[in-house]
Amino acid sequence: MLDESSELKKLIQHYTDKAEHWYLEYMDSGLKRHETAYYRNLHMAEALSNALKGRDTMERYHRLKSHIMQLDPDDEMLWQRVEILKKWISEGTI
Repeated sequence: MLDESSELKKLIQHYTDKAEHWYLEYMDSGLKRHETAYYRNLHMAEALSNALKGRDTMERYHRLKSHIMQLDPDDEMLWQRVEILKKWISEGTI
């Protein structure tokens, strides 16, 4: 999973760099095709960035779900375990 995240980050940087290149080209030339290339690469970088954020959110959701499924309603310490989960959520740990 870590490799996939780093690959996504590399792709985001790649398309961000391309967008910056085409933006400078557009500023120099004023050609519509350079502006189009800029927006195409910018939108690709933004889409990949949103995918990465969505992936992180989904992973946190699955961790939380896993912790909740492990709770035992008959456990005398249930309220403390719930408080720990609330703390982890507020800290962004889960």
